[in-house]
Amino acid sequence: MITTTTTRSSFLSVEPQNSIPIPDLKKGIEDEMKGDCAKYVNQLLDAVAKNTRVDRSKLTLSDIFSQSKLNILPPRGRPGSIRIGGGEATGSISAGTATINIYQMYQSVFDLQHLYVLQAFHETIHLSASSGAYTDEQLANAAFGLLTPEEQKKNKLPNPPANASAYDRADAFSHYWDGLLTTHCK
Repeated sequence: MITTTTTRSSFLSVEPQNSIPIPDLKKGIEDEMKGDCAKYVNQLLDAVAKNTRVDRSKLTLSDIFSQSKLNILPPRGRPGSIRIGGGEATGSISAGTATINIYQMYQSVFDLQHLYVLQAFHETIHLSASSGAYTDEQLANAAFGLLTPEEQKKNKLPNPPANASAYDRADAFSHYWDGLLTTHCK
């Protein structure tokens, strides 16, 4: 069954059986942007803006999320596979083409509903550039730069092989900065 609902942000939802229900993602992003998490995300966005010379958007993450088209897509893989959820951000807020794709997760014995919020949060951070979007590699380099020299020794940047696909390369950097993000944002 495919349900399309138009709200402030465009929303496409595909509801396969045995998938985990989607929580209120905008509220989840707003809840994340408090305390240490908000401080870290602001430092990360300031660092990536400085490194890339692409200013960060003046909008809040909640506003960026609201102005993005949201697609909730069927789970990738099959039930029991190790691939859990995931997402991607494309387009640009300034061009009016920002899109966040979130892949549904199959139900399991774990409470994974909060992972949807973290996925939406992660993808919204990509769209925080004043034009275009920040890449996983740019965000990973900015996150690495926020670490102390001692922390950098323990958390080396990924070094994907030269023949790695663009997907595998982005995936390595995505997991890197996302891991650092989740130490500040629960």
